[in-house]
This record gives sequence, C-alpha cells and structure tokens, in this order.
Amino acid sequence: MNLYMQQFQTYIEKHPHRFGHEDIHTIAELLYNCYTELNPIDTAEIRGGFREIDQIIRKLSVQDNDRVFAVVCQLCTQHERLAFLAGMRVGAQLLLELQT
Repeated sequence: MNLYMQQFQTYIEKHPHRFGHEDIHTIAELLYNCYTELNPIDTAEIRGGFREIDQIIRKLSVQDNDRVFAVVCQLCTQHERLAFLAGMRVGAQLLLELQT
C-alpha cells in the first residue's frame, strides 16, 4: 500500500463518519437501509408465509401473538440484512480476485 493510501486509511479510522442514525456504522449498512426503503419485499410467497404463521399463532393471547409476530419479523429483517452485507463482501472479494 502506498504512503497516501496508508495516511488516508489512518485518517478514516481516526475520524469515522456519522451517518445520522445510531444503527448505521458503515457505508454498507447505509446502502442496505437505502435498498430496503426503495425495494420493499412483499411477494405472494412472503404474504402466504405470514398467513400461515398467523393461523398458527392465532390460538395465542393477543399479547403472545404480537410477541411472536414481532420476533419473526425481527429474525426476517436480521437475515435479510446479514445476507445483503455478506453479498456485498463477496462481491468486493470477487472484484479483488478479478484484478489479480
């Protein structure tokens, strides 16, 4: 790595950018948030899956039903986020490999 790149990397590490949201710490996370806002996932398959979950948890109390639904949504969101970020890393790795 040349001297300029080393100095730039040191500067970036010492002066991290604030993205205006406490859950966003990297540009990759910022891109993920933009992507999900512009490309909401609402397919017939996903709606069908949630209908099936609803039929199962309907037997629970309203509070427990809400809790289960919230956990399922959190797990789905976390999986989507991790997959998006992993895809970006794989793409970056591929780019580096293709350059050599």
